[in-house]
Amino acid sequence: MIDLHAHHWPHGLLQAVSAGRSWFGWDPVRLADGRTVLALGDRLVRFAPPEVDLSAYEARIERREREDGIVAELTSPVGFLWGEHLDADHSVAYCWEVNEEMAVLQDTSPDRYRGAALLPFHAPAAFAAALAAVVDLGLRVVAVPTNVRGTNLDHHTVMPLVEMVLDAGLAILVHPTYLTPAGADRMRDHYFHNSFGAPLEEAMAVATLIQGGLFDRRPDAHVLAVNGGGCLPYEIGRFAGRYRERADCRTMDNSPEEYLDKVHYDCLVLDDLSLRLLVDRVGADRVVVGTDHPFRTDVPGGAVAWLRRQEWLTPDELEAVLVGNALRFLDWSPPYPPSATPSTLDKETL
Repeated sequence: MIDLHAHHWPHGLLQAVSAGRSWFGWDPVRLADGRTVLALGDRLVRFAPPEVDLSAYEARIERREREDGIVAELTSPVGFLWGEHLDADHSVAYCWEVNEEMAVLQDTSPDRYRGAALLPFHAPAAFAAALAAVVDLGLRVVAVPTNVRGTNLDHHTVMPLVEMVLDAGLAILVHPTYLTPAGADRMRDHYFHNSFGAPLEEAMAVATLIQGGLFDRRPDAHVLAVNGGGCLPYEIGRFAGRYRERADCRTMDNSPEEYLDKVHYDCLVLDDLSLRLLVDRVGADRVVVGTDHPFRTDVPGGAVAWLRRQEWLTPDELEAVLVGNALRFLDWSPPYPPSATPSTLDKETL
C-alpha cells in the first residue's frame, strides 16, 4: 500500500541540530522541557526533530509496513521547510541539497521510495536551472506550496513556473504552507492553523489552479492535492454559482466542478462521510492513501485499516485507492511479491 503524503526531516538539518548549529537560517533552540525545536529568526516552530529519519530509511519503511501496512511512500520535506526566506543563491543551494538526498534515496531503495523535489518558486530567475537539476536527478514529483510568500498559485509570477514543471513531464504535489497560511492572525488558538488553516490553504490552491485555467491548457496534468483537497469538494457549488453569475469568475472554459476530477486527492479527510463525498465527487480512481507521516494527523489505526473498513468501496475501488492510483500518478512499477501482485489482491488481502 503506497502513501503519497508522507514527510521526512532532511539529513542536513538533523546533523545541524545534533551539532547545535544553524542550517539555512534554521536554528536549534532548547526549551525548558528539554525538547529541542527550531527557530527561524524570531519565529519558533515547536516540532521536535528526531535524531534520525531517512538515514535509517529501511527501518522506517519496515516499521510502517509492520504497523500500518504501508510498503512504499512518496516523501517530501516537512511542511514548513520551503526555503522561501532565502535569497535566490541560497535557495538554489538549499533545493539542491534536499533534492540530492531524495535522488540518493530513490536510487538506494527504488522499490520503496519516491521523493518530491523542492524548487525556488519565489525566485523565478533561478527557477529554470533548478528545475533542470531536478530532471537530471531523476525526480518525478515537485512539491508546490499552496501559496508563494503569500501569493496565490494563479498569479502571473507563479503560474508560469507551475506550468514549466508540468511541461518538463513532472507531477506536482500541492501541500499547505505552515508559515504563511491565510487568516493566520485568527488561527492562533485551538490549533486552528492546522484544523482550519491547512484545508483552507489546500482548497484555495486547487481553486486557483482551476480558476487560473491550468487544466484547460494542461488537461493531462498530474496534480495531487493533500488533505482531500481541503474544503473545496464540499464547497464547489458556491464556486459554480459564482461562475454562472459573475464574468470575473469565468476565467476557464467550464464550470469549476467539471475540473475536480482532473486532480488526485489523498484520503486524509479523517471522516467516513467526508471520504464518501470525496469519492462520489471525483471517483475512486482519483483518491490515494495519504497519512502525513510522521506527524500524528492520520486516522486512528492508520489509513490502510480505515479504508479497508469502508464496505461501500468495491474490491476494485479499494485496490485502486490503496495501490493502483498511486502507481499511475507516479508512473511507477515497483516489484511486488509474486503472490501479491495488484491484479490478484482481493479485498480481504487488501
